[in-house]
This record gives sequence, structure tokens and C-alpha cells, in this order.
Amino acid sequence: MSIDKVYYIVDSSFYTEENLKDVGKDVYWITRVPSTIKMVKDLLKEDLEMVECEDQRYSIYKTKVVYGGIEQRWVVVNSKEMQERKEISFNKELEKDKEKVEKELMHLRNIEFYCEADAIEEANRWISKHPRYR
Repeated sequence: MSIDKVYYIVDSSFYTEENLKDVGKDVYWITRVPSTIKMVKDLLKEDLEMVECEDQRYSIYKTKVVYGGIEQRWVVVNSKEMQERKEISFNKELEKDKEKVEKELMHLRNIEFYCEADAIEEANRWISKHPRYR
């Protein structure tokens, strides 16, 4: 009689270096890795070679990492629907930000300055506050 591996499905709050060291290498688990972990942030900044799944709405990227002294397999999952929603939200936020900045710039244009140096100083202050619109 063979005993199959038992996998525990755990909440992402489980995923800490201390917990991983406590459970060791003989316990099998599946969880979502929190995006607050630097390794996750770094991974998501990379240009990953995503592989399309059988269900074409999804693509994945697999990698092996060592975290908390435990070798693990991480899978990044991308959903086309989620990507589209994120792009729509991003574009809306960008448009709101642009409108706000345009209003501020309009107010800046209407100010009469005592001298050119004051105008340049205020313009540089505005640029440092809004580097995207330089």
C-alpha cells in the first residue's frame, strides 16, 4: 500500500520565512505568495515568457525559487480578462491624473510673477511634483 502525498491549501498569511522553516521540507502545501515579498515584486517586474494554457484565457510562467530555506515552485498566472480590466482602470486613473495636472498647470499659467527667476523656481517646483508630465 502506497501513501500519496498530502497537500495542504493554506492562506497567504501562512507564507512567512518562519513558518516555512517550521514546517520544513516534508510538508507539502499550496498558497498564494504575498506580493509584498521583494522576490515577488522583482519577478513581476521581469519580462516573463508566459505559456498559454489549454484554456486560452490564461497563461502561466513557472520558476523554482528558494525562500525560507525551502525550494519551491512558483507559478505566475495571467488572465486575459483581468489584464483587460487592469488596463481599463489604469487608463481611467491616468486620465483623471492628467485632468488634475492640466488644471494645476492652468492655474500656474495665470500667476503673474515678480521676476523670471520666481517663475522658473515655481515651474521647477511644479515639474518636481509632476515628473511624468515634464
